Amino acid sequence: VVNHPKLETPYSRIVEYRHLPGQQTSSHTVYFQDNGEPYYPVRNKRNNDLFSKYNEMAEKEKDVVFVGRLASYEYLNMDETILTALKVFDSETKAIQESSYYMSTMGYST
Repeated sequence: VVNHPKLETPYSRIVEYRHLPGQQTSSHTVYFQDNGEPYYPVRNKRNNDLFSKYNEMAEKEKDVVFVGRLASYEYLNMDETILTALKVFDSETKAIQESSYYMSTMGYST
């Protein structure tokens, strides 16, 4: 599967079935997928404005962290998505641990 998240490309992905596990063929079958609904955020003015509104709303949320494709509003490979989520988790838990340590040194129980 090759993804094409750019606005200029008239399809969102190409699947070449002969490369899937268990396929034994020398012939070529290529499938161009487009059902009219983009699979990834399309960077255009309308969507960027909408993302800005969502981002403003998200920043007002307490104790919620948004990560992933829709949080960053960009195409990310799954390895990038997972790495980003792990980095955010590390950052958030470090902040909690530091806050707990500070509170305990000040005599407060956490």
